[in-house]
Amino acid sequence: MPDPKVPEPSAFAAQLRDVARAEHRKHAKYREGQSPLKERIGEYFDLVGLDGKDPRSTAWSAAFVSWCVHQAGATRTEFKFSGRHSEFVHEAIQNEKNGTGVFRAKRIQDYAPRVGDLIQNNRNGGKFTYDDAARRTQYFSHSAIVVEKGEDAKGKYVRTIGGNEDHKVGTRRVPLNPDGTVKQVKKNPYICVIQCLK
Repeated sequence: MPDPKVPEPSAFAAQLRDVARAEHRKHAKYREGQSPLKERIGEYFDLVGLDGKDPRSTAWSAAFVSWCVHQAGATRTEFKFSGRHSEFVHEAIQNEKNGTGVFRAKRIQDYAPRVGDLIQNNRNGGKFTYDDAARRTQYFSHSAIVVEKGEDAKGKYVRTIGGNEDHKVGTRRVPLNPDGTVKQVKKNPYICVIQCLK
């Protein structure tokens, strides 16, 4: 159940949550090569300049996040819409360093995610860190949109929705520490949380 102590999300964060939830409701039962998800992924790709790519051979999770952020009302000057998570994360880290922008990447141990934030993790067995992400714009990773924050019998958690999770639009329960920060994992460790200030 959602945590009643968590502040209400901003209008933009709530809209981003709702966009992601709507995509999940419409497409969760379809795999990437099936209609209507296949055609929808084409729309995700169009936004980030990957027109005509085959979703079965091209990773589409970053395009999914970018499309949802765009649909919620963010502009290209606010968010770097990209087919690579590493590119919009890199820009969000620069925003954090410079105290600019409405999307700022925080270190996992320093920030408790909220609805409308993005959580990034390694992929394919990678071990990239926040400092690596500050220096690089190309490496394998994944990110998803926080749509719920709460506490249940297992403890505190956030729930995310992401694209290309088991070749679908998927949802995950991400365990949190008692202080609300993301509980780190050994396999494909988390890299950062992008805080949404819009």
